[in-house]
Amino acid sequence: MFRKIYLYSVLMACAITACKKSSTEEIIDDSSEVSKLSYKALNTTIDSLQYHNPLQLDLNNDQQIDFILTSVLLEENNRPYLYLVVNRKSPQLNKIMVNTSSELVDAGYWAVPFEKNVNIGPTESAENQWTPDLSKAFLINVSDNGINKTFAGEWIGKKDKYLGLKFLIGNAYHYGWLRISHTEGEEKLAIIDYAYNREAGKAIKAGQK
Repeated sequence: MFRKIYLYSVLMACAITACKKSSTEEIIDDSSEVSKLSYKALNTTIDSLQYHNPLQLDLNNDQQIDFILTSVLLEENNRPYLYLVVNRKSPQLNKIMVNTSSELVDAGYWAVPFEKNVNIGPTESAENQWTPDLSKAFLINVSDNGINKTFAGEWIGKKDKYLGLKFLIGNAYHYGWLRISHTEGEEKLAIIDYAYNREAGKAIKAGQK
Protein backbone atom coordinates (compact mmCIF):
# COMPACT_ATOMS: atom_id res chain seq x y z
CA MET A 1 0.00 0.00 0.00
CA PHE A 2 2.84 2.35 0.92
CA ARG A 3 4.55 1.68 -2.45
CA LYS A 4 1.36 2.58 -4.36
CA ILE A 5 0.98 5.85 -2.47
CA TYR A 6 4.66 6.69 -3.07
CA LEU A 7 4.40 5.93 -6.79
CA TYR A 8 1.25 8.07 -7.08
CA SER A 9 3.01 10.98 -5.34
CA VAL A 10 5.99 10.75 -7.72
CA LEU A 11 3.71 10.78 -10.76
CA MET A 12 1.81 13.81 -9.44
CA ALA A 13 5.07 15.68 -8.82
CA CYS A 14 6.20 14.98 -12.39
CA ALA A 15 2.89 16.21 -13.76
CA ILE A 16 3.13 19.46 -11.76
CA THR A 17 6.72 19.99 -12.94
CA ALA A 18 5.67 19.48 -16.56
CA CYS A 19 2.89 22.08 -16.16
CA LYS A 20 5.33 24.60 -14.70
CA LYS A 21 7.77 24.01 -17.54
CA SER A 22 5.04 24.52 -20.11
CA SER A 23 3.99 27.76 -18.42
CA THR A 24 7.60 28.98 -18.38
CA GLU A 25 8.01 28.26 -22.06
CA GLU A 26 4.95 30.41 -22.85
CA ILE A 27 6.43 33.35 -20.91
CA ILE A 28 9.69 33.07 -22.86
CA ASP A 29 7.74 33.13 -26.12
CA ASP A 30 5.91 36.27 -25.00
CA SER A 31 9.17 38.02 -24.13
CA SER A 32 10.55 37.25 -27.57
CA GLU A 33 7.65 39.22 -29.06
CA VAL A 34 8.50 42.23 -26.92
CA SER A 35 12.18 42.03 -27.90
CA LYS A 36 11.26 42.84 -31.51
CA LEU A 37 10.78 46.48 -30.48
CA SER A 38 13.52 48.95 -29.65
CA TYR A 39 12.63 51.73 -27.16
CA LYS A 40 14.45 54.74 -25.71
CA ALA A 41 13.41 57.52 -23.31
CA LEU A 42 14.63 61.03 -24.22
CA ASN A 43 12.84 63.42 -21.84
CA THR A 44 14.27 66.54 -23.45
CA THR A 45 12.95 69.89 -24.64
CA ILE A 46 13.60 71.67 -27.91
CA ASP A 47 13.12 75.41 -28.37
CA SER A 48 11.74 76.58 -31.70
CA LEU A 49 14.23 79.46 -31.66
CA GLN A 50 17.33 77.28 -31.31
CA TYR A 51 18.68 77.51 -34.84
CA HIS A 52 22.11 76.25 -33.85
CA ASN A 53 21.05 73.58 -31.37
CA PRO A 54 19.09 70.94 -33.32
CA LEU A 55 18.00 67.63 -31.82
CA GLN A 56 19.61 64.81 -33.80
CA LEU A 57 18.12 61.35 -33.60
CA ASP A 58 20.10 58.20 -34.36
CA LEU A 59 17.28 55.75 -33.72
CA ASN A 60 19.20 52.50 -34.14
CA ASN A 61 22.63 53.65 -32.86
CA ASP A 62 24.48 53.04 -36.12
CA GLN A 63 26.34 56.38 -35.92
CA GLN A 64 24.15 57.88 -38.64
CA ILE A 65 21.56 60.59 -37.97
CA ASP A 66 18.08 59.50 -39.08
CA PHE A 67 16.03 62.60 -38.22
CA ILE A 68 16.79 66.17 -37.13
CA LEU A 69 14.41 68.52 -35.30
CA THR A 70 15.42 72.07 -36.11
CA SER A 71 14.04 75.48 -37.10
CA VAL A 72 13.69 77.37 -40.35
CA LEU A 73 12.61 80.98 -40.90
CA LEU A 74 10.22 81.35 -43.83
CA GLU A 75 8.16 84.20 -45.20
CA GLU A 76 4.48 83.77 -45.93
CA ASN A 77 2.09 86.53 -46.97
CA ASN A 78 4.82 89.12 -46.32
CA ARG A 79 5.18 87.96 -42.74
CA PRO A 80 8.05 85.95 -41.20
CA TYR A 81 7.25 82.59 -39.62
CA LEU A 82 9.59 80.42 -37.64
CA TYR A 83 8.76 76.78 -38.33
CA LEU A 84 9.85 73.86 -36.21
CA VAL A 85 10.65 71.24 -38.79
CA VAL A 86 11.56 67.54 -38.87
CA ASN A 87 14.34 67.01 -41.40
CA ARG A 88 15.47 63.67 -42.78
CA LYS A 89 19.01 62.36 -43.21
CA SER A 90 18.05 61.54 -46.79
CA PRO A 91 14.89 63.40 -47.91
CA GLN A 92 14.20 60.92 -50.70
CA LEU A 93 14.35 57.95 -48.34
CA ASN A 94 13.50 58.51 -44.66
CA LYS A 95 9.88 59.61 -44.17
CA ILE A 96 7.45 61.25 -41.73
CA MET A 97 3.68 60.79 -41.81
CA VAL A 98 2.15 64.12 -42.92
CA ASN A 99 -1.23 65.49 -43.89
CA THR A 100 -0.95 66.12 -47.64
CA SER A 101 -4.42 67.68 -48.06
CA SER A 102 -2.90 71.16 -47.97
CA GLU A 103 0.63 72.07 -49.02
CA LEU A 104 2.31 74.78 -46.96
CA VAL A 105 5.11 77.20 -47.79
CA ASP A 106 8.37 75.80 -49.22
CA ALA A 107 6.92 72.35 -50.05
CA GLY A 108 5.97 71.67 -46.45
CA TYR A 109 3.16 69.73 -44.80
CA TRP A 110 1.92 69.46 -41.24
CA ALA A 111 3.14 66.30 -39.51
CA VAL A 112 0.28 64.16 -38.21
CA PRO A 113 -0.15 63.93 -34.39
CA PHE A 114 -1.31 60.33 -33.91
CA GLU A 115 -3.30 59.09 -30.94
CA LYS A 116 -1.99 56.17 -28.91
CA ASN A 117 -2.44 52.69 -30.42
CA VAL A 118 -2.87 53.94 -34.00
CA ASN A 119 -1.13 51.59 -36.41
CA ILE A 120 2.02 53.05 -38.00
CA GLY A 121 3.16 51.08 -41.01
CA PRO A 122 3.12 50.90 -44.81
CA THR A 123 -0.58 51.81 -45.10
CA GLU A 124 -1.45 55.37 -46.13
CA SER A 125 -4.79 57.14 -46.42
CA ALA A 126 -6.11 59.76 -48.85
CA GLU A 127 -4.80 62.56 -46.59
CA ASN A 128 -2.15 61.01 -44.33
CA GLN A 129 0.85 59.92 -46.35
CA TRP A 130 4.58 59.45 -45.98
CA THR A 131 6.41 62.64 -46.98
CA PRO A 132 6.87 63.10 -50.72
CA ASP A 133 10.47 63.38 -51.91
CA LEU A 134 12.25 66.62 -50.95
CA SER A 135 9.28 67.91 -48.93
CA LYS A 136 9.36 69.09 -45.30
CA ALA A 137 7.39 68.07 -42.21
CA PHE A 138 6.36 70.96 -39.94
CA LEU A 139 5.25 70.63 -36.31
CA ILE A 140 4.39 74.20 -35.27
CA ASN A 141 5.12 77.76 -36.37
CA VAL A 142 5.29 81.08 -34.55
CA SER A 143 5.11 84.60 -35.91
CA ASP A 144 6.13 87.67 -33.89
CA ASN A 145 5.05 91.12 -35.11
CA GLY A 146 6.68 92.89 -32.17
CA ILE A 147 3.40 93.19 -30.26
CA ASN A 148 2.19 89.63 -29.95
CA LYS A 149 3.02 86.14 -31.10
CA THR A 150 0.73 83.85 -33.01
CA PHE A 151 1.05 80.08 -33.16
CA ALA A 152 -0.20 77.58 -35.70
CA GLY A 153 0.22 73.91 -36.47
CA GLU A 154 -1.23 70.47 -35.86
CA TRP A 155 0.63 70.05 -32.57
CA ILE A 156 -0.49 73.22 -30.76
CA GLY A 157 -1.55 72.35 -27.20
CA LYS A 158 -1.40 68.60 -27.90
CA LYS A 159 -0.18 66.26 -25.15
CA ASP A 160 1.40 62.84 -25.66
CA LYS A 161 0.86 62.58 -29.41
CA TYR A 162 2.94 60.42 -31.71
CA LEU A 163 4.92 61.30 -34.83
CA GLY A 164 5.00 58.47 -37.37
CA LEU A 165 8.50 57.59 -38.62
CA LYS A 166 9.71 55.45 -41.52
CA PHE A 167 13.46 55.05 -41.90
CA LEU A 168 16.09 52.84 -43.47
CA ILE A 169 18.29 50.36 -41.69
CA GLY A 170 20.54 49.03 -44.41
CA ASN A 171 18.26 48.66 -47.42
CA ALA A 172 15.06 47.91 -45.52
CA TYR A 173 12.40 50.22 -44.07
CA HIS A 174 11.48 50.17 -40.39
CA TYR A 175 8.53 51.89 -38.73
CA GLY A 176 8.49 53.77 -35.45
CA TRP A 177 7.07 56.65 -33.43
CA LEU A 178 8.32 59.70 -31.54
CA ARG A 179 6.19 60.99 -28.62
CA ILE A 180 5.83 64.78 -28.41
CA SER A 181 3.93 67.19 -26.15
CA HIS A 182 3.26 70.93 -26.53
CA THR A 183 1.99 73.49 -24.04
CA GLU A 184 -0.12 76.19 -25.68
CA GLY A 185 1.63 79.55 -25.87
CA GLU A 186 5.12 78.10 -25.53
CA GLU A 187 7.78 78.13 -28.24
CA LYS A 188 9.13 74.72 -27.30
CA LEU A 189 8.19 71.06 -27.47
CA ALA A 190 8.77 68.22 -25.05
CA ILE A 191 10.36 65.24 -26.81
CA ILE A 192 9.58 62.32 -24.53
CA ASP A 193 10.59 58.97 -26.06
CA TYR A 194 10.58 56.84 -29.18
CA ALA A 195 10.37 53.23 -30.33
CA TYR A 196 10.63 51.32 -33.59
CA ASN A 197 10.06 47.79 -34.83
CA ARG A 198 13.33 45.96 -35.43
CA GLU A 199 11.56 43.71 -37.93
CA ALA A 200 11.82 45.32 -41.35
CA GLY A 201 8.52 46.22 -42.96
CA LYS A 202 6.47 45.46 -39.83
CA ALA A 203 4.08 48.03 -38.36
CA ILE A 204 4.14 49.34 -34.80
CA LYS A 205 1.33 50.86 -32.76
CA ALA A 206 1.79 54.42 -31.53
CA GLY A 207 3.03 54.19 -27.94
CA GLN A 208 3.91 50.50 -28.18
CA LYS A 209 7.20 49.65 -26.47
